[in-house]
Amino acid sequence: MERWVQSCLHELLDRCLLWNERHLRHALHEYEQFHNRHRAHQALAQAAPLPS
Repeated sequence: MERWVQSCLHELLDRCLLWNERHLRHALHEYEQFHNRHRAHQALAQAAPLPS
């Protein structure tokens, strides 16, 4: 969890200007989708996990 929080801070929150809670929730949802589905995963030889 700590790794995800640090990634979120450095890759999302340090680079975005958030207007309100709704915008924050939307940005976090988009980042979660990116983090879990599109980014390279070191444990999977730089591949995204297969969809369930």
